[in-house]
Formats: sequence, structure tokens, C-alpha cells
Amino acid sequence: MYGTPKDFVMNGIDNGEIIVLEIDVQGALQVKKNYPNGVFVFLLPPSLSELERRLTHRGTESDEQIELRLNNAKAEISKINEYQYAVFNDTVENAVKNIEHIIAAEKLRVINNDSLEYYLKEEIK
Repeated sequence: MYGTPKDFVMNGIDNGEIIVLEIDVQGALQVKKNYPNGVFVFLLPPSLSELERRLTHRGTESDEQIELRLNNAKAEISKINEYQYAVFNDTVENAVKNIEHIIAAEKLRVINNDSLEYYLKEEIK
């Protein structure tokens, strides 16, 4: 089975949950077309040379496969303007911290803030 069931995602959203999808650029653009209110975060390598070093260090792919992955990365990075945020994956800890900051900021946006909506209803009475 490939992909995330749409019902799972929509039920979570309807219940006020934060749903994180780890998907490639093509998948993200498809989701964005169908759910434009989503928040899209592009996870970037610190540099292409570091990405190449990481791929080579793994020792799981041939030189040709690594070259293909690097070319795909360049093509995907060219789509970064389709996203609201970019996070550099320099270390797992920093990347997670920055994504947590994005989630916190999004919760405070006026359009997403249930507490603010409640406050305004009470204060305007």
C-alpha cells in the first residue's frame, strides 16, 4: 500500500489534530492543489555537497544512483517557492526545533487561532 489514506488525514484535521505528511515535492504539490490551506515546509540539505557526502557515506547507492538523486534534488529545490517555509536539515535536532517553531507560529495565526475567535466573541458581546 502506498500513500496516506485521505480519510485518516481529513478526520485528523476535523478533530483539530496537526497532521504531518512526509512526502516528495510532486506529492506535496498534489496535496496543495487539493488542500491549499495546508502549511508546506521544504526540508533542505545544508548544501548539495553535504547531500552528496551523506549519500556517498551511506554506501547504499551506486555513483549513478547518487548522481540521479542529486539531479532530482536540484529539480525539487527549484520548486521551493511553492512552500511557505524552508528548514535546513543540518542536524536532526535543529530541523525538529525549527519545525516545532513553525507549528507554534501557525497555531498563533489569526485565521487558525480558536482562542482568539472565542475571545472576540466574548469581548464583542
